[in-house]
Amino acid sequence: MTRYGIVPGVALAAILASVVPAWAAAPAEPAYLKTADRAMIRSWLAGHPGYRLTTDADCRCDQRIRDLRTPSGAWPAQRDFHPYFARGDFNRDRHEDIALGVRAVGERGQFRVLILSRYAKPYLSDRFLLGEAIFYGPPRPKPYLLLVGRFETEAGSLEPTRGGGYRYAPSDCC
Repeated sequence: MTRYGIVPGVALAAILASVVPAWAAAPAEPAYLKTADRAMIRSWLAGHPGYRLTTDADCRCDQRIRDLRTPSGAWPAQRDFHPYFARGDFNRDRHEDIALGVRAVGERGQFRVLILSRYAKPYLSDRFLLGEAIFYGPPRPKPYLLLVGRFETEAGSLEPTRGGGYRYAPSDCC
């Protein structure tokens, strides 16, 4: 051991893991992201260092994820479902957008929806509770809405506004 408590031959990663807070150890980029997605996400995260991507594990809803990925009755399987990711034309400009859950330092038990597009400025929502999720597309009817809320409920939607951006419209049901 040296004067500074570092053992020769110990990997730098092991040393850093012992001193870097768990929050700073961001999870790896999910495999389901496209290459173009990764560039946009890295750019946004670089400009917002207090945020990280929200993962399936943050949801703590493993059984609900399994249920959605498995066909049941009249509902087809959503094999690519992730609670904090959706892809589609959310603002109806004929270009694909992505919606991701992101978490900020200090916002415990919460996430925000980040909407990124190559043709529109980024949008960051107000907070939602972890355990809620982002939903878009089938099996819901067209026109698809970007929904955010609890599983098996009438979730509210993030609706595009004139001039860019979105507004949250809570469900008027139930």
